[in-house]
Amino acid sequence: MEELLKKLKRKVKHWWISLLVGILALILAVWALVTPVETLTAMIYVFIIMFFISGISDIGFALTNRDAMRGWGWSLVNG
Repeated sequence: MEELLKKLKRKVKHWWISLLVGILALILAVWALVTPVETLTAMIYVFIIMFFISGISDIGFALTNRDAMRGWGWSLVNG
């Protein structure tokens, strides 16, 4: 049994990171259930930021690769 524990300790070095992530997820879940309006508002802002960053990066990709890509305008319109 002790040999198994020694092997586990060598293999699983940073087990506490998973524990912290789990605790944070539980705290956020409770917060989401207690304050649904604020949760929805926060999610809306996260999605707005994600779409904005995605659009900017698509436009940048299209403009920097316009010489190498045929139909780069479609990629530009996608952004």
